[in-house]
Amino acid sequence: MKTKKSIELTSDGYFPNRTEECGICSLANLIYIKYQDFETAKKLFEKSKEHPLVEINGTTKVYILPKILEDLSDHKYSGIAYIPPTFDISKEYDESSKISFDSLKKVFQNNLEKGLINLEEKCEIDGPHGIFIRNKDNNMGHMFVNIDNKSEKTFVNNGYLSTFPEGNNELCGIFEITKHHQ
Repeated sequence: MKTKKSIELTSDGYFPNRTEECGICSLANLIYIKYQDFETAKKLFEKSKEHPLVEINGTTKVYILPKILEDLSDHKYSGIAYIPPTFDISKEYDESSKISFDSLKKVFQNNLEKGLINLEEKCEIDGPHGIFIRNKDNNMGHMFVNIDNKSEKTFVNNGYLSTFPEGNNELCGIFEITKHHQ
């Protein structure tokens, strides 16, 4: 489906995962679903690969999403990443990353100090939010959007309505966005 804004949305009407950009497409879809702000979602979606904390292939890390969201939405939106207290940034680092470990660690610390990372075992969020899972078999991470906690088919996964992804997955985090009042 083409919109008059020249972004090609999926047949379900959401921003697609173009390659390995599940984090970026989920951020765009969260803004679009929760706040009906197509223009900001579109800008974030289009400009994401230019951001210095987004990998060349479009992948992102859960703990840097608050910074990416604030930057690409011109501080219109903020986000909180809820991740387990056992999280270890050194285990998350990939040597092939274009982003240095020191840069990622600095962003992590800044987000933690600003309250944009919450290291808790459990959290309760109503309304649309992002979910991070990791496949235990291949250690691949994935993000998708939970539209509503009340139904099994209320997820947007890679731009399409779906049920919870199948597989040997573990929950690695929750991402909530809020709008700054201007």
